[in-house]
Amino acid sequence: MGSKLSGTQIAKLDTLGEARRKFHRVRKLIEQAAVTPKAAGDLMRQCQRTSSEVGRLLTNAGFGALAGYASDLAALIKRTSTVQSNLRPIREMVAQTYAGFDRAERAIEQES
Repeated sequence: MGSKLSGTQIAKLDTLGEARRKFHRVRKLIEQAAVTPKAAGDLMRQCQRTSSEVGRLLTNAGFGALAGYASDLAALIKRTSTVQSNLRPIREMVAQTYAGFDRAERAIEQES
């Protein structure tokens, strides 16, 4: 990265940072739900709500594909009957979203 980032690039990186922090909460809630089956319903509702919020945030910032990952995760969580039965696909979707964050950050940094 040889040159400075523009104002729009900094704004995009800030948005990605905020979305990543919120998504970290999603991952934490999923892991808590996996460990505590009694509270899994409440935890997964919080997870679904936060994931939808991340999707809206990313859509408004122009990260359509990345927003799709978060929205797909929210939809998967919503239709999941039990956490234990769909824990693996949920975790894979979370990993895919984190990889998307990394790709988006690298793309912004390479624009300069």
